[in-house]
Parts: sequence; C-alpha cells; structure tokens
Amino acid sequence: MDISVIRQKIDANREKLASFRGSL
Repeated sequence: MDISVIRQKIDANREKLASFRGSL
C-alpha cells in the first residue's frame, strides 16, 4: 500500500472522530 493512501485514510478517520466528538 502507498503511504499517501494510508495518510489520507488516517486524516479522514481523524475528521470523523473530531466531528463525532463535536456532536456529543
């Protein structure tokens, strides 16, 4: 797997976690 693809997935997961915590 390409490192850039993994970084994109990590960034996407971080955004989901941030929005999830903000909605709590």
